[in-house]
Amino acid sequence: MTKPNFAAMSKSELKAYLLEHRNDAEAFHALMDKIASEPNQTFYTVEEVGKLQELIEDKRGFKSVNSEQLSVPNEEADN
Repeated sequence: MTKPNFAAMSKSELKAYLLEHRNDAEAFHALMDKIASEPNQTFYTVEEVGKLQELIEDKRGFKSVNSEQLSVPNEEADN
């Protein structure tokens, strides 16, 4: 079996490949290289873990607010 060209794959393609080939270290390193080469990355220290948790909760809250807004018209239609 021939290895795929990891350099030509997108991040999404590499992630999908890794889900099916979890022990492929070469693919993992290719994905990490792609992620590391992205501009405007934000890294958090151990001391800043609270800020990261806050960002995650804000993102989840945003999704749930959007879901509620999408479901409101359906509920109103039932009344």
